[in-house]
Amino acid sequence: VLWSKKSMLFVDNANKIQGFHHARTPRAGGLGIFLSFVLAYLFESFEAPFKGFFVFLGLLLVFLSGFLEDINLSLSPKIRLILQAVGVVCIISSMPLVVSDFSPLFSLAYPIAFLFAIFMLVGISNAINIIDGFNGLASGICAITLLVIHYIDPSSLSCLLAYMVLGFMVLNFPLGKIFLGDGGAYFLGLVCGISLLHLSLEQKISVFFGLNLMLYPVI
Repeated sequence: VLWSKKSMLFVDNANKIQGFHHARTPRAGGLGIFLSFVLAYLFESFEAPFKGFFVFLGLLLVFLSGFLEDINLSLSPKIRLILQAVGVVCIISSMPLVVSDFSPLFSLAYPIAFLFAIFMLVGISNAINIIDGFNGLASGICAITLLVIHYIDPSSLSCLLAYMVLGFMVLNFPLGKIFLGDGGAYFLGLVCGISLLHLSLEQKISVFFGLNLMLYPVI
């Protein structure tokens, strides 16, 4: 991916409106993280909620919705959101990830809670992507979130991804030689969101704890 700076394959445009950096920078660091996840997924038996074909398919669709942009195959925001929504529906249709009880504030009927779960997961994925242009910010928040998740509920996936992100940060912070890219940011944001919703439904954390943990990118 770093070599692509010469070929311009994954290189971001520093002059775009939402850019926060001043030099052309490879933005597909998330490709390495996702490919490592795929290899681990093939050879390791992950715990819920990250098991099953439709969960993998959903993660793949969300990753591709951003990665196609990383390789300069521009997708309209509408198409990206549709791909992300379809991916999230694949996941929450195959795993119990719909939170309807937001005590002590309110509770939702299941159909509304289902739509709200889609909104939350797509929103978190995009929130992480928005802050990816700052050196170490998106990856730092994801690493902290994954380590907290692993502390609360130890699992091989959260530990694996946390160390992947920390390894990526060596190149991302403080010099910003590479960014997660849209694909990597969407993927990590979705993984964090799924994990927090799962812990909430397992009654290991409050849904509001998860929101506070992701408060900065969401706001």
